[in-house]
Amino acid sequence: FQESKSSNRYNFIAVGTIAPWHGWDKFLYALDMYKKNNPNYDDFHLKVIGDGPDRMLLEEIVSENDLSDVVTFYGNIPFEDIAMHYQDQHIGLGSLGWERVGVSIASPIKSREYLMNGLNVLYATQDMDLDNFNLAFALPHGCTVDDIYNYLINIKSIYKYSPISCIDFASDNCSFDK
Repeated sequence: FQESKSSNRYNFIAVGTIAPWHGWDKFLYALDMYKKNNPNYDDFHLKVIGDGPDRMLLEEIVSENDLSDVVTFYGNIPFEDIAMHYQDQHIGLGSLGWERVGVSIASPIKSREYLMNGLNVLYATQDMDLDNFNLAFALPHGCTVDDIYNYLINIKSIYKYSPISCIDFASDNCSFDK
């Protein structure tokens, strides 16, 4: 890992089946809100890896809101290539739409994968393993576009780059060996 990622841009990554429970459409609408209210809206980039029933919806949101310069879709990629995509990222985008499928408490493996790869996590559900870890940021269950937008505008005071802390936390608290 690099000692620090000294950039003014925050790179988010979303990996998985592109489906309603991920709520990634909310994140795109929050990016659009940020773009409309901030002249330097390229402070963020989202890399989306995967495919699924909501991919066309996300691509339409990106197209209709002229976000193609800050959102990149990769589709499905071989599992062994995913680690390479984590290397230049800051924050793993967890599920932001659990309320759409009636889930309020979850322990998604994907959030743990992000942490094991040294990334902070943004998510929106109760997760007893992560709720008290300062590099995993929990939005309210059923979060709104405004909630995500508020996270984006406050990211400089919230985000801390510490990949070793993320890995250590995941190893100590989220391992199948525990």
